[in-house]
Amino acid sequence: MASAKTITTEALKKLGPRRLAELLAEACENDAPLRRKVEILLASKEGGDKLKEAIAKRIAALKRARKFVDWREAPTLAAELDALREGIVAELGNDPQSAIEQLWLFLEAAKITIERVDDSGGAIGGAFHQAADELGVLLSRAPDLDGPVIAERLHASLASDSYGVFERIISSGAAGLGSSGRARLRELLKADLGKLPPREDNENWSETGWPRARLSGHLAALADAEGDVDAYIEAVVLGARESIEAASVAERLIGAGRAEEALGWLGKDKRGRGPYDLTIASLRIAALDALGRTEEAQSLRWEAFKKTLSVPLLREHLKRLPDFDDFEAGQRAIAYAASFPDALLALSFLVEWPALEAADTMVREQIAALDGRHYETLGRAAERLSEKWPVSATLLYRALVLSVLERGLSKAINMRRAIWRALPQRPPACPRIAAFPIMPPFLPA
Repeated sequence: MASAKTITTEALKKLGPRRLAELLAEACENDAPLRRKVEILLASKEGGDKLKEAIAKRIAALKRARKFVDWREAPTLAAELDALREGIVAELGNDPQSAIEQLWLFLEAAKITIERVDDSGGAIGGAFHQAADELGVLLSRAPDLDGPVIAERLHASLASDSYGVFERIISSGAAGLGSSGRARLRELLKADLGKLPPREDNENWSETGWPRARLSGHLAALADAEGDVDAYIEAVVLGARESIEAASVAERLIGAGRAEEALGWLGKDKRGRGPYDLTIASLRIAALDALGRTEEAQSLRWEAFKKTLSVPLLREHLKRLPDFDDFEAGQRAIAYAASFPDALLALSFLVEWPALEAADTMVREQIAALDGRHYETLGRAAERLSEKWPVSATLLYRALVLSVLERGLSKAINMRRAIWRALPQRPPACPRIAAFPIMPPFLPA
């Protein structure tokens, strides 16, 4: 069999146009995405009108389709969608107005297409999301674009945008809309929000809660596109989402050099994150640092570490300590982590830091507290410990295998094969585990 490297552009030229055409026609018979791409290319050779007609015909077929597409067929449909999207952008790109119109029609087929496909891999939604991003770019290239008119069309499309397709145009197309278009879109969105009743604690989510959150999100995306923090805050307030979006507001205020305001907003967060949630703690620390309140920031880093065993937080804490103090503090942190109530979190920290000797001791003393269902953490720890600390590594592998067998998972065979390959060829001599067989059947004595 010839090497794939022999199939090059130069080598294919030697076959001649006719033979290549025959091979391409044959390939198109068995490759639907390739056939769609070739059809668009052929139409482009017959003129702009013929190309628009071919594209419109394919989009209309998408909108009419009702057959369910399962996960096995989804990649083929995704490739066809990509071919159609690429054809619109590549072949109509020199005529932005026409490309914009066809891409818009293509996006209008998103809802009905996504709803008839098992898109667990996200490829179908991804094709439409990319088209929305490209539409935004085309809007910025179109000459004499009427921003307010496009804003009104986008507003109408957003009303039925169940899958966040047109929403992406708020960001990608902000430059193309221009200041007048963005102002018109903001006006329309605010008017929609004004029609909703005031927020209530027990409101119907589908009737008023979700529409309010969606409109607030559109306004927030528009504010981000303009880099306007105050407009972002207004969007959050209009949507009555202060307690939900407090962290997002604080993040933007810190970026804008308004750290004192950010601290005030962080106090509004009511999402039940806990006092040392890393999102809130990290933002509060950033605000304190920006205000020059170094001691408070350091104290908060240490307290947050004690609650979360966050490696990045500890590194930042140690980096700001005087010389030699950082080593002592690091040792205290390792000792603290080794006795942490959550054994799994402790093991993860000790391996990541790394403090493998402490991890070895912790595993041998607390193996009963480590649940084999957490195979990623335990497997990673066992791999890191296997060279110098084979006893603790074996204990971890045993916990993994027993968990698989006890639960009888369907993927047990693959798991056992992976563990078999990872296990040491010769079990270490250890009285504590000698009575416990390491190789199959992995059952206690």
